[in-house]
This record gives sequence, structure tokens and C-alpha cells, in this order.
Amino acid sequence: MCCVVLWGGAGPLTQELVDFINWNKYDALAGRCLGVECLCSFVQVALSTNYAANGRPSSAQQLRDAEIAPQLLELWEENDFVYGVRKFWKVAKRARIDIGRDQTARFMNLLGVEDMRRE
Repeated sequence: MCCVVLWGGAGPLTQELVDFINWNKYDALAGRCLGVECLCSFVQVALSTNYAANGRPSSAQQLRDAEIAPQLLELWEENDFVYGVRKFWKVAKRARIDIGRDQTARFMNLLGVEDMRRE
């Protein structure tokens, strides 16, 4: 089975592809298990990349994100869901959360948080 997947542009993140492989490696097609090799070929990821990602410990950024995200979400709820990036960043600084403005925007995207807009 030879498949070619053409991504338009940058393509999905490696971790998303590895998660896809992990979730689907036991699925069956025509009575046979798909397996890791077949899925790696399908999504065009090297086997070594898949195995390295599965055995890799969490990065410092992932650990920090897991620590800060709940604090920021709680702060967002306390402030009635209305702040944009700049004001939310200032509120986070006042709450003694050491975070940059661009990081605040990244967390807002990650958490699905949007500012209130006037109509």
C-alpha cells in the first residue's frame, strides 16, 4: 500500500501526526492491523521520528504551559471574559505570573479565549 499525502504549506505538527499514528495503529483494514509502519508511510513520517516522539520526555515549555494555563484561565474567568491580549497581559503581570505579551497571545489561542468585541 503506497500512499502520498501532499500537505499544502507547512503541514501539521509532528506531535499531531504521532498522536494520529498512536490512535490508529490497532485499526484493521481487510482483516489486518494497520500498524505503525503503514501509518508512518501514509502520513510521511519516518519511523525514527515516531519512536523518538513517543519516548521523548516533555519539554520545558510543555511543562510550563501545563503549569500556567490553568492560572490564566482562572484569571480570565475572574475578569469577566472581556480583556484583549494587552490588558490580559497586564492583569497577569499584576497577578505575578511571569509571562510575555506574545506568550499571552499564544495562551489565549491555546485556551480558545477571545476578547469581547463591541458591535
